[in-house]
Formats: sequence, C-alpha cells, structure tokens
Amino acid sequence: MRKTLLKLHRNIMRVIPALAFLIAASSITATCFYMSHQPDIPEGLMKFER
Repeated sequence: MRKTLLKLHRNIMRVIPALAFLIAASSITATCFYMSHQPDIPEGLMKFER
C-alpha cells in the first residue's frame, strides 16, 4: 500500500508543474478580470505569446 501511494505521489508531482506551465502559457493573451490591474508577463513566457 505504501509503495502504491508513493508511486501515485511521484506521478502527481510530475503532472502539477506541467499543468501550471500550460495554464500560464494559455493565459498570456487573456484579458484580466480586474480593470485596474494587469500584471506584467514574465520574460520566460514571452516566447509563447501568439
């Protein structure tokens, strides 16, 4: 049981950074919900802008 949980934990920890990157890359050109503040795009994500 412990080995199964550790394997599942390792797999989840591989997926979470990839999901975070995909969300960040897909939201580059999206508009902000708040009219008063739009944060700057990090330099690392500028190459993925469409």
